[in-house]
Amino acid sequence: MRNYLGLFAAIVVSFWLGPANASFIPHLTPAEQQRYQEMMKADPLAARAYIDTRNYVNVCQQALKQSSRILEIGIQPKDYDAKYATPDEVNMVKQAISLWMKATIAQ
Repeated sequence: MRNYLGLFAAIVVSFWLGPANASFIPHLTPAEQQRYQEMMKADPLAARAYIDTRNYVNVCQQALKQSSRILEIGIQPKDYDAKYATPDEVNMVKQAISLWMKATIAQ
């Protein structure tokens, strides 16, 4: 029971802190930055989902390279949209989230 309460607390804290407060810094490519700017003109909500998705994908990639920091990824942004990621990236994000959950439970 104590483990479940710890997991719940970790998830709640992660939800409020969110991935934006993770210590990883997303590194977007110039093409991603340009696409974001173009999308902002046409559809700001879609642009926000795009940039949040690309940032989260990038943070998950960094965390998988430094697995000791997996707890820093936080949960997916609520506007994460898999259509802005490749199938390999979607699988990678799922793997990172799975490792994050296991690490959270193990705490």
